[in-house]
Amino acid sequence: MKMYILIKESTPVSYAVLACAHASLAAYLKFKDTPEIAEWLSGPFYKVVCKVNEK
Repeated sequence: MKMYILIKESTPVSYAVLACAHASLAAYLKFKDTPEIAEWLSGPFYKVVCKVNEK
């Protein structure tokens, strides 16, 4: 299972790194009691960061 984090391509890299860290932690805290998070944590808990545009 993977967590996907989407970052706008207009976001400077230094902010994108910080945003990814906060997004990952915020998602974990919000959904920590769900079976999906338990499954995610039982493996290597991959995160995939994708650059997106506004279109």
